[in-house]
Amino acid sequence: MEITEIRKSVHKRVRMLLSFFASEYIEDLNKKEIEDAAVRTMEENPGSSPRIMVLTAENNARVMLDCMKDCDKILKILYDEDVDVEDWQLVGMNAIFDRLNESGEIPYDLPAALLGLLLAQYLPKYDDLSVHCKENRKA
Repeated sequence: MEITEIRKSVHKRVRMLLSFFASEYIEDLNKKEIEDAAVRTMEENPGSSPRIMVLTAENNARVMLDCMKDCDKILKILYDEDVDVEDWQLVGMNAIFDRLNESGEIPYDLPAALLGLLLAQYLPKYDDLSVHCKENRKA
């Protein structure tokens, strides 16, 4: 099966999405270093009153890493000539990207939604997606 132009254009958009998540990941890792330093300082200088610190960078970095992994799966699917990706799927993905360009927002569940649109959970080659998807396929 030949890789169509629309498939290549979606692939390019997903690569850009992957780049965005990689940048966010690096930023969160840098924030984690700052948070870790602040925690060390707080531990070294205990005060008489209770202090609370909410640490978010580590979990945010983990979310970005998951987004990058999902984008990588999408890219592999799109350039796998053995996977039949239909035009309606590609048009749907492009429509999602167009809408997000208008809103200027990138939701962190976007890669998972795109995998769903590609019906990736039903592709034996990409069977590592999730236990939940595997259980649904067996039913």
